[in-house]
Amino acid sequence: MADMKKEQLPVPVLPARGARAGVRSDVNRNKDGSYNPVGTGSAWSHNFLNQKPWHPLNFRNQIKKYEHEQKAVQDFKTKEAAMAEWQAEQERQATLGFLSPEEAKRQRDRASIQFMYQKPPGLEAALIRDRELADTKQREE
Repeated sequence: MADMKKEQLPVPVLPARGARAGVRSDVNRNKDGSYNPVGTGSAWSHNFLNQKPWHPLNFRNQIKKYEHEQKAVQDFKTKEAAMAEWQAEQERQATLGFLSPEEAKRQRDRASIQFMYQKPPGLEAALIRDRELADTKQREE
């Protein structure tokens, strides 16, 4: 066994640090003929990309993406509610066709002044806000 030559094992190449060291490492490996820029183990790193303002892994971009997704979900819900309201109105109009002409006219007249009996927009939010203010004042006292 002592007579046998040891096979020469390739020396592992540690990853280089920084761009200059990466270029230096690539040049040295190219001299040896073992450099393959397409293969694995090249000394270049792409960790700097997530610091770019356009990169999807950038934290600010992830926040913007989340906000846009939430806005899209909210818009979808709003459109869905409007569509449901429109469908209900269409059903009501279709049922008016089955009524007698006098009854249909009476229903249309009632619907034309129905807005006076509805709560104004934003009233619920204002009432909730007033209740919260009253609760905070009561807790403070």
